[in-house]
Amino acid sequence: MNRSFVPEHRFILNFHGIGPPGRELTSGERSVWVEDAARFERILDFVKDENCCSLTFDDGNGSDYRIVFPALAARGLKAQFFVVAGNVDLPGYLSRDQVQSLRRAGMKIGSHGMRHRPWTALDRGDLEEELFQARGHLEHMAGVKVDEASCPFGQYNRRVIRSLRDAGYRRIYTSDGGEAEPGAFLVSRNSVQNTWDIAAVRTLLSDTPNTVRRTWRRMKLWVKRWR
Repeated sequence: MNRSFVPEHRFILNFHGIGPPGRELTSGERSVWVEDAARFERILDFVKDENCCSLTFDDGNGSDYRIVFPALAARGLKAQFFVVAGNVDLPGYLSRDQVQSLRRAGMKIGSHGMRHRPWTALDRGDLEEELFQARGHLEHMAGVKVDEASCPFGQYNRRVIRSLRDAGYRRIYTSDGGEAEPGAFLVSRNSVQNTWDIAAVRTLLSDTPNTVRRTWRRMKLWVKRWR
């Protein structure tokens, strides 16, 4: 099965690094770096026939090409890769040629900013670098229009949302968890933890929140998005 990346799927699983790290990890990365590549592939085997699930990868780690790319290709899967533009060609990260290879193979390329900084903490000049300059670098190296982004550390607020809209981005991916709302500008994803196995993914995909839970979650997200 050769399945295209579909952002309107009910759930989106978001991965970071896979396999042995090719660099020293920060404290925040350790919980989401799946060092057991076999576990990652078992998750892929489980979700490949689940029509409710899409896959994304943040940060542009070297494992995206070394491990993820061949694993996806072997299963006829597509994914979206959100690349930190300023880290391209650095040790442990994707190279320019690898970004181009992913794009040629039908993978989607999105922006994860320039320097992997929390956008909510930046002044106007730094935010412009993250939203505009990073996108320009990625479009130049990948040879494709980049109009989707994912928020570093899952952080955003009303000012960031407004800046992203003004910059012309079409869709923004968060780390809010739960279901992804079809056609939404802000798209929720589920960050895969290094302890997750098939059982954890099965539980996520089978979750059907009741009306009260859905309403409560929407209220919390509304507060986060408009603060």
